[in-house]
Amino acid sequence: MTAERDHNPYDLKTHEDHGHEEKPDRYLSDEELKDLLISKGIPFKRTDNVPRFANNNSIPMMKIKRDGNYGSVPTVYKKPSPDKLEKIKQDLRNINNSFLGRQTLKKKAAEILKFFDVARDPAPFDKKLEELPKNGDADFDVEVKKKRAVIVKEKWEKCDSKTSIARKVAKSLSCDCNRKYVRKILEKHRSSQIEKKLLKPE
Repeated sequence: MTAERDHNPYDLKTHEDHGHEEKPDRYLSDEELKDLLISKGIPFKRTDNVPRFANNNSIPMMKIKRDGNYGSVPTVYKKPSPDKLEKIKQDLRNINNSFLGRQTLKKKAAEILKFFDVARDPAPFDKKLEELPKNGDADFDVEVKKKRAVIVKEKWEKCDSKTSIARKVAKSLSCDCNRKYVRKILEKHRSSQIEKKLLKPE
C-alpha cells in the first residue's frame, strides 16, 4: 500500500535528493497550478491529471516531504513564466483532441465561413480578362499584356482562395489553419458556392 502511494512514475527528485522538505518559493501545489492555468484561459478540471500535464508540457516538478505517515507524497511544480503559459495555450489550441483545441476548431469553422461569405466574386475580373485579346491574337501587344497583368494582380489581391482564407483565420485566431481544413468546412457548409467564389487555380 505504501509503495503504491509513493509511486513515482516520472522519476522525480524527492526531498532527500533536492533538500527541500517543504514547498520552495516559486513552486505551486496541484490546486495552485490548476487555478493558475484556468486564470490564463487554459481549461483544467482534474488535479489528478496535473503531473501528466506538467510532464507533457515540460514544467519542472519534484516531490517534497509528506506531512505525517499516511497519504501520498506531495508533488509541487515550478511556476511557469507568462511566456511559458502562452506557449502551452498556443500548443493546446493546435491539438485537436484537447479541450482548448476542440473549442478552437469551432472558432476556426466560424471564421472560415465568415471570411468566405464576404469574399469578393472573381467573375468581374474574369470578364475583364475575357474582353481583352489573348496571347496569340492578332491585336495582342505589349499594352494589352500590361493591362492583363494589372487585372490579374488586382484579382489575386482582392479575391480569396482556400489558402488565403486559411491565412486570414490563422492570423485572426493566432492558431494554425490550413487549406485542407478550409476545404473540409466549405465542402460541408458552402459546397454549392465554392466554384463561384474562390480563385482557381490556386
